[in-house]
Amino acid sequence: MPKRPFRREGGLLIDSYVNREGKTTVHSMPGHMLGEGPTNEQRQGMLACIRVSPDPAAQFTAVQATSNEVSGDRLEALLEGVRAGNSAAPLPLLQYVDDPRVQPALLDAARQAQNGLAANFLQVVGMVGGEGAEEFLRSRVIELMADSQTWEDDNFFNRRAGDLATAAKGLLELNREAELAADAFSRLFRHPCGFNRRSAIGNANDCFNPRIHTHAMRKLRDSLLELLRADEDVFVSAIPSLIELDAKEARTRCQGILERSAPARQSSTVNLLLQSSRVLDAIPMIVAWLKKQTDVRTALGYSLQLRESLPPEFIEALATKALADESPSLRLNGIGALRYLEAERAAAISRRAIEDEPDPALKRELEKVLVSGPNA
Repeated sequence: MPKRPFRREGGLLIDSYVNREGKTTVHSMPGHMLGEGPTNEQRQGMLACIRVSPDPAAQFTAVQATSNEVSGDRLEALLEGVRAGNSAAPLPLLQYVDDPRVQPALLDAARQAQNGLAANFLQVVGMVGGEGAEEFLRSRVIELMADSQTWEDDNFFNRRAGDLATAAKGLLELNREAELAADAFSRLFRHPCGFNRRSAIGNANDCFNPRIHTHAMRKLRDSLLELLRADEDVFVSAIPSLIELDAKEARTRCQGILERSAPARQSSTVNLLLQSSRVLDAIPMIVAWLKKQTDVRTALGYSLQLRESLPPEFIEALATKALADESPSLRLNGIGALRYLEAERAAAISRRAIEDEPDPALKRELEKVLVSGPNA
């Protein structure tokens, strides 16, 4: 298949490709990351969209496309947006958290957000804290735990249960003695919806610290330990915590998954092992798995994280394959790998790749390697 360029839309560079499971995946990134920022007219339209728009997808696009900015008018747009209930606005307001208007605006917006639609607001309130944050999160946890709809099964994802997991995480991060949050997690780990179980475990991983010995942390530890012998999908979600609590047993299960389970579950296992504090112990197991991978996108992504444990020729071979692929996002990953090769080898690969590179942004990135070396 011939190489194709990124699609340009709304200030984003977009690539659609079929992953190794045969599913279409959409990759998007802000154009400014490759030197294609919006015009002033486009930028003003994006800020207007952040302030108010009936299209949530357009609001997220506008926030992403302006993510390199820390400007006064973007702050004003985000504040207006968060007051209007724009769920794309809370997270980027972390860039402006020193402004005294931000914390009260986030808390007010979270109070106004309906259950089932509040996760983005709850998340940032938990991250920012401040006056009234802990009390609000505690009240929302109590409310959601008492709501029968929170505990209903769902074909995809129960959004009320998602809100509860987010609120419990924020509460426990603000108050390490919040046993209410630990109780919420314990119950969420048994939620009838699998997606909600995994999501709750991911939130619990983020706020669990085995070196903090409050009653709440001990409760959460006990609930997590019960997952050591749970079904594979539940166990995998809990890897970052379980590797801390019982490293030997957790590594043994991970080894079995990497040898026998479906590719997607293997990748999830590797992702979570790489996030764990005991990643060094798992590197030999991950490298052995990585050398068996035939999917270039999968192998290249992990190789760059483990480059110090791999021979340069292994990364070079993957970079060469990536740069010949039809997918522009994979070719961009290949360009990123060139910085870890010797300058002469990187330049030779770039010279070949640039001959038929159709995307102007990727061509510029390859030219940088030729002109300035792989660290440009």
